[in-house]
Amino acid sequence: MWCACRSDAGLYYKISEDLKIYPEHNGYTHDKYCCRYKDITGTGAQKLPYIVGENGDVTVCTSFDPGRYPGSADNLEQKRRYAVDSNAESTESEEILIDRDNSGKRINEPQLGLDRLIRCINVDCFTEKVLNNKTIENRLNFSTYVYHRTKRIRLSRNKRVIGNLNLEKDGVRFIYTPFAGINQIKDQNFSRCYIQTLGIDEKIFKNFTFPEIAERAMMKFRKQYGTEPDANTFLSGFQYIKNNAVSGKNKSNSNAYRVLGRVHLFQVSDAGIYCRSMTELNTFNALYRITSSNHAIKFWIPPEDESVGAIIEIDGCRKKILLLFRSGNSNALSYNPDLYVPFVVDNSVPVTEQILYTLVR
Repeated sequence: MWCACRSDAGLYYKISEDLKIYPEHNGYTHDKYCCRYKDITGTGAQKLPYIVGENGDVTVCTSFDPGRYPGSADNLEQKRRYAVDSNAESTESEEILIDRDNSGKRINEPQLGLDRLIRCINVDCFTEKVLNNKTIENRLNFSTYVYHRTKRIRLSRNKRVIGNLNLEKDGVRFIYTPFAGINQIKDQNFSRCYIQTLGIDEKIFKNFTFPEIAERAMMKFRKQYGTEPDANTFLSGFQYIKNNAVSGKNKSNSNAYRVLGRVHLFQVSDAGIYCRSMTELNTFNALYRITSSNHAIKFWIPPEDESVGAIIEIDGCRKKILLLFRSGNSNALSYNPDLYVPFVVDNSVPVTEQILYTLVR
């Protein structure tokens, strides 16, 4: 095991007799953009919301508490009167307002909303498999890796492990599954909404949620991708146990029900990689085809740096390719030209094996 921030100075680790991991180096300095970098005073250069430790465990800082349902679902009449504004934008800040536990945190502390959390988990899992030479057969196979990875991801706010949350003990669980549509049933008295998901055996499951939660997720998906959900669409988030108290009865006689309270829809590549745009989807599919046929090429995605689309490595080449996606924002990016060659991708630039070899030569 090693840190890949600097290929010119390998930082390897060893496991001691007491099963602790120690770096095998003296005076080694991580790259200043690495999450493990510390200056001469021992202070880290930057704070990151998703930190992969040297033993592979992850600490994540979120803008919301996954253990708390976002808002009150006890009054269903109030829920039915809630109107979704089709012109309103869904932002991560709304989750911060709901979660009062954030009052003690500094405003400038980096935090992840639901969508960024899911992306970090996804690309971290992909990178961990690639760097350990594990084969990813398809997106469903990759989904099982994601669940296993969450067993090592701990929330900074309360030290709870995301993958260990369960409905029986905690009243909440993490979900990650293919999306199969929305089924809304209306009658004169009330409206029931179910988000449909696919199991491994292609069986369709119905997951209860409130109409405004489903509609908000759909609105955000359409805005981000400019299309409707399809076979490449996955759903992830958190499902909760809620108690609908019956008037005049104690809590033990309340009607408990499961509800999807935090929902995010997103596109994935053929290998299951989270894609923030259709350009990323096409690019990652192209890279997956290239690396499947040519094992001298591999790529991974650093979860701690959202500005980097991917890092591509070719056997026998000193420099790696720094894959960047063109966006509407102007962002400054610093990199070491002795180690990396930048490659900016947009819809007009196809990714081919020939282009990759040309870049590093």
